[in-house]
Amino acid sequence: MVYHEKNDIKGNYIGDGLEHCQSTICLFNSFKLEDLDGFVGDIAAHEFFHTLTPLNIHSEEIQNYNFRNPTFSKHLWFYEGMTEYQTFHSATKQKAKTIDDLLDVITKKTQEMKSFDASLSLVDMSKNAMQRQDQYYNFYLKGALVNLCLDIELREHSMGKIGTQELMQQLMARYGKDKSFKDDEFFDVITEMTFPEIRTFFKDYVEGTKPLPLKTTMAKVGIEFVPSLQKLALMKNPNAAQLQLRKWWIGE
Repeated sequence: MVYHEKNDIKGNYIGDGLEHCQSTICLFNSFKLEDLDGFVGDIAAHEFFHTLTPLNIHSEEIQNYNFRNPTFSKHLWFYEGMTEYQTFHSATKQKAKTIDDLLDVITKKTQEMKSFDASLSLVDMSKNAMQRQDQYYNFYLKGALVNLCLDIELREHSMGKIGTQELMQQLMARYGKDKSFKDDEFFDVITEMTFPEIRTFFKDYVEGTKPLPLKTTMAKVGIEFVPSLQKLALMKNPNAAQLQLRKWWIGE
């Protein structure tokens, strides 16, 4: 459900959402209805994907959230980052947006991520979200990009059979809205459901602060950074393995 109210103050736009287990209400406040064009879909998709996580996949800290004395989960990288990744990945995979649109989003997030504290791991950001609100937006940047890398890693190891989309479906079947996971066990649960190498991925890039392997990961799907354009672009002569992994990843 999308609710819009006209706002007569130009430049003062608001987009937000309230999620339930199987539905989302999106609230928009803008100068003109046509000003919503271009971002209403992205916001609506992001808020709707929150019905998956944390509404149906969450830790005990979320299930039993204490509003007076909150204890934060270490997996905000997943709740916000996976949700943001699904927003732009699914739009491309379902042909609602082009691969050029996808590469523009990834390029922008990569550049914006540089303005945040690279010495702070995603786990530490999650646990200290209240104290480090200045870093919160990085969940939509680094958090989304680490899930992008995870998706491609899973596709590569499984020969295209499992990516983050399938992982989310399996996690929902395992947990759901009434069953939570233990915060300290989540990395091991995902590893058990997928591949041993994924535990090292989490250790390096989510628990640790190693730079995300964006260059090597994107190269696996035949995409490179072009310095003259300052953006990502499709390689001119990708090999068969790169094209196959790209097809598994985004369907083309």
